[in-house]
Amino acid sequence: MKTIHHGITVSSESPITGVIDTTAPEWLLEEIDSHGIDLDFEEHCRECTKEHHDDCYDSGAGTTHLLGYKKDAKGDYIPDLDAEFSAIVNGNENTTQVIHSKWVSRTALCSPCYPGQGDLDNSGDYLAYTLPPKIWGNHDHLQISEPGETLESIRSLYTALYNIDHKPEDFATEFFFMVGELLNGKRLDELRPGGPAAGTLKELLVEHRGEEGEKS
Repeated sequence: MKTIHHGITVSSESPITGVIDTTAPEWLLEEIDSHGIDLDFEEHCRECTKEHHDDCYDSGAGTTHLLGYKKDAKGDYIPDLDAEFSAIVNGNENTTQVIHSKWVSRTALCSPCYPGQGDLDNSGDYLAYTLPPKIWGNHDHLQISEPGETLESIRSLYTALYNIDHKPEDFATEFFFMVGELLNGKRLDELRPGGPAAGTLKELLVEHRGEEGEKS
């Protein structure tokens, strides 16, 4: 299912950014204190000539933090796709945007303040990235699953389309387009060769060749 949410096209089967009140998950604040990248502090360090900054920098409530990010070759912060999750903590708004994660929930869509993003406080039809269960702790949260379950959807999709009387070129076009939808819009040539999605596709091709060999 697709919809346009305040100008952003959203598919119910492609994970979107999840948004949550920063104070809601039991262990999120501790995670920020332990592992958060303080962007305001980094900017302060670039401008301040002092060697130590304990007495000249005050981390206020409006500070922006990053979790699960790393620097690229240019020195810019980008999500670390090997991290369990990547999030932006908006101090001024007291919200956290989970932009990538190994965990997802089915959510409703957010208010216009966060177009094309999922509200992790309210259940709905749209897959949204969420925090790991260990960060939620004992706080109530929506049901959490692993995006890897989407790989089974690829297998089911392949079987369903293969059993329809398609021309080979039509089958390939439809299958790879739908896989792109399931994989959050990534092209197949953008998949990591050793990643789970690529592995699933390889398995399907091997199975398909085996079935064709048995028929001949």
